[in-house]
Amino acid sequence: MPLIRPSLLAAVMTVLAAGGPLSAQQIGLPDGDWSGLRLGAQVGRGDLGAQVFGRDVDLGRIDGLGLYAGYDRDLGRAVLGAELAVDRVTVDDLDDSGVLLRLRARIGADLGRVQPYLSAGMARLTADALSETVPVFGAGLDVAVTPRVTVGLDYSRMDIDDALEDRLGGRGVPVDADLMQIRAAWRF
Repeated sequence: MPLIRPSLLAAVMTVLAAGGPLSAQQIGLPDGDWSGLRLGAQVGRGDLGAQVFGRDVDLGRIDGLGLYAGYDRDLGRAVLGAELAVDRVTVDDLDDSGVLLRLRARIGADLGRVQPYLSAGMARLTADALSETVPVFGAGLDVAVTPRVTVGLDYSRMDIDDALEDRLGGRGVPVDADLMQIRAAWRF
């Protein structure tokens, strides 16, 4: 059912990390320090799906475009952070659009210019006929291309179990949303 699977993200992260990380000095990062504020933009695509009577139902493609701000604290080998992201999202098959607000905590590994991370938090989805707060979790990879600029790939999954019950005509319909985004940020 999902167009984007966690295994795809793991494969991409492995390929990128296996490219041979450069030392922090080779790209001008001060000792690989990921600490500080970051502001960025992101664009991506995903899918919305449900299980109805044990069968997977595709509810449409999700397109997302947004901004995010976060703060990271480099603790040596580990990087702890928090992030607030806001996206304008549209779901094609439902002819619906809305705003997705995510507040997440992150824990990552300091691998020089590369930082893989896991994230978890809460998401607030507000659309024409829907307003729901749900857990969100995910993973991603940031790569420092200059001392101030990072690019990355971010995957997030939201389980919106009962949010679309009115549209699907039943209660307890398991609905999930997967979103994969390419991002770029300026670090301060």
